Amino acid sequence: MLSFTIRLFVVLGMFFTSYASAITSVNFVAGWNLNGNSEAAGIDVAARLGDPSKITTVWKWDKLAMKWAFYTPLMTPTELAAYAQSKGYDVLSRIEPKEGFWVNASSAHSVILTDPLAPPPAPGDPAMTLLVSDLPIGWSLVGSADNKTPSQLNASLSGGLNAAGKAITTTWAWDAPSMKWRFYARVLEQQGGTTLADYITSKSYLPFITGLSLTDGYWMNIGVGSGLASTADLGVTKTCAINGAQSVLCTVTVTNNGLAASVSPISLSDIVSGAPADATYTGAGGTLPISCTPGAGPITPIACSANVSLAPSESKDALFSFSLPQGGTFTNCATVLQGNSGTQPEANTADNTNICTTITVPPPGTTTGADLVVTKNCALDPSHGPQAVYCDVTVHNNGPLASGSPITVIDTPVSPPAGTLFTSSSGSFMCSQTAGPVPASMACTYNGSIPVGQNGTTFYYFNLPQGGTFQNCATASQGSSVVDPNPANNTNICATVVVPAPSTSTPTDLTITKTAVITGDKIVYTITITITNLGTTPPSGVIHLSDLLSNFPAGTYYDFGSGVGSCTTATPGTAWDCEVPASNLGFAWWADPTGFQDRNDPHFVDEPGDLYEHNHRWHNNCQRREWPSGSAVQQHTHLGKFESG
Repeated sequence: MLSFTIRLFVVLGMFFTSYASAITSVNFVAGWNLNGNSEAAGIDVAARLGDPSKITTVWKWDKLAMKWAFYTPLMTPTELAAYAQSKGYDVLSRIEPKEGFWVNASSAHSVILTDPLAPPPAPGDPAMTLLVSDLPIGWSLVGSADNKTPSQLNASLSGGLNAAGKAITTTWAWDAPSMKWRFYARVLEQQGGTTLADYITSKSYLPFITGLSLTDGYWMNIGVGSGLASTADLGVTKTCAINGAQSVLCTVTVTNNGLAASVSPISLSDIVSGAPADATYTGAGGTLPISCTPGAGPITPIACSANVSLAPSESKDALFSFSLPQGGTFTNCATVLQGNSGTQPEANTADNTNICTTITVPPPGTTTGADLVVTKNCALDPSHGPQAVYCDVTVHNNGPLASGSPITVIDTPVSPPAGTLFTSSSGSFMCSQTAGPVPASMACTYNGSIPVGQNGTTFYYFNLPQGGTFQNCATASQGSSVVDPNPANNTNICATVVVPAPSTSTPTDLTITKTAVITGDKIVYTITITITNLGTTPPSGVIHLSDLLSNFPAGTYYDFGSGVGSCTTATPGTAWDCEVPASNLGFAWWADPTGFQDRNDPHFVDEPGDLYEHNHRWHNNCQRREWPSGSAVQQHTHLGKFESG
C-alpha cells in the first residue's frame, strides 16, 4: 500500500509540473506593449490588468467586427461604458485564447495574466496553436503557443490556407524595448536572396530572429491565395509634415492600382505610436469621404470608413491632423481595406498594410530642424579615360536634429556639351538612372536619416567625347517630417570642370634604316643608321641604340661618328650601346670597322636625318657586305627601349 501511494504521488507531481508554465507572467515596459494569450483559459481584463497605478489602457482588435474593444482602469464601469459608446468601441472585458492585445503601461512592471488556481488542461484539450480557421482574410491580432517564426508559420499553414484561397501576406510584432516593428513578408521571402532583409533594413524594421514567444502578440495580414482573384488593388502612401506651430498634418493617399473598381466601402485604420502624452488628435478630412471614430481628443487608434469606390488609377487623400504642444516625435501608420469590414480580398496587401512614417516637431519657440549642407566637386577622371569626368555630392547634416527620411539628391547637368554620356553612379544614395545619353536630371535617394554631424556622399561619372565645359548642380531635400531652416545651402549647388578636346596627334613611332659603303684604300666600312619618326609626337629623354658586328676579319675596330652620346667600349663580336640624346635630332650616326693601318685616322660623316623614339621595345636592322678579301661582314643594329632623361 505504501508503495502504491508513493507511485501515485510521483505521477501526480509530474502531471502538475508539466503544466506549471501555464501560469503566465508578462514583463511590461512603460509605454506600448503588444502581447498575446497562448493559454487555454481566457484573461479577465479587469482582474489582471486593472491596477490604475500601472495600467493606462488595454486594447483588443475584433477581427470580425473590424473595431476596437477598449478598457481603462482609470474610469468607473459606468464611465467606461459611456466613453466606449461615444467612440464607437466595445468595452473590453475578456481576452480569449489565441487573441492578441495592446497594453499601454504607465510604468514598467510584471503581472501574472492567468489564474494561478485554475485547473490544468484536461487530456484532449486542443493546443493553442494557430489554425486556418483562426485567420480570416484581412487583419488579425493573435497570440499562440506555436513558438515559431512567421516563416515557419507560413510553412506549416500554407497548405491549409491555400486550400481555403488564403495566404499569409505580412506579419508584424512590436518590439517594446526598441520601439520598432519586427516584420515578415511572404512575397519578399519567396523572391530569395537578401530581398526581405534589404527591405527590412530600408524601413528600419527588425527581422524575426527567434520564434514568437508564448506571451507575444502579433498582427497577421491574410490575403488572397491561389484560386481567388482580386477586383481591385489598393495602394497606400503616407506622409506627415509640420503644418503650423506645433501642428502636424498626415496625408494618406489611397490609389487603386488594379484593373477594376474597388469595392465600397473603404476601411481605413490610422494608428499613432510613440507620441508624447500631451499630443492630441484634432480632426480628419480630405478628398476621401471618411467618417472616423473616435473624434478629436487624446490620441488613440482611429477607425474610418468611406462609402466610395475608386476607379482604376484613381487616387483620393485622407487627412489627419495632430497637435504636439511641447513638440516631440511620433510614428503614424495606416492600413486600407475594401469591402464591408475589409473582407474583400486583394492579391497584394503589402502596399496598403501598415504603411508608416515618422515625424519630429521642434519644441515651441524654436525654428530649428535639420540643416542640410551640400558640397559639390567635379574633376577629370583619367582612370576612366582622357574624356572622363566624375562629380561628387556630399550632404552634411549641421543639425540640430537628425534629418528627415528619405534624403533625395537631384543632380542636374547644365547645358552639357553635345554627346555627353552618363556612365554610372555609386555611393550612399541609390540611383535608378541607367547609363546612356546624359539626362536632364537624376534623382538619387537614401532611405534613412542622416545623424547630426554626419555625411552621405554619392558619385556620378560622365564622359565628354568631344570635350568642353561641364557644369553640374545638385539639390538635396529631406523627408517632410523635419524642417530645413536654411535651404539655400543645399539648393542648386554647382561645380564646373573643363575637359580638353580629344588629341589628334599620333604616338611617337621610330623606325631605323641602315646603309653601308666601303671607301678608301684602308677598307673603311661605313655604316649609316637613320632613325625616322613615323608619328607626330616628338620624343624626349634618352634613346638607347645597340649595335653588333659579326663575321669580321682580324684587326677590325669601332670608330664612332657624330650625333652620338656616350657609348660603351666594345670589341668586334660583342654588342655596344650608345645613349643618343633626343636633342640630337637631325643627325645620323655611323661607325667604321677598319681592317688594317692608320687606325687613328677616323672618318666623320655628318648626314642629316631625324632621330625620334619608337613605341615598340626593339627594332632589328641588319646590313650584309663583302670585304675586298671576300670575308662577309654582317652588321646588326637594335633600337632599344626609351627612357625619359
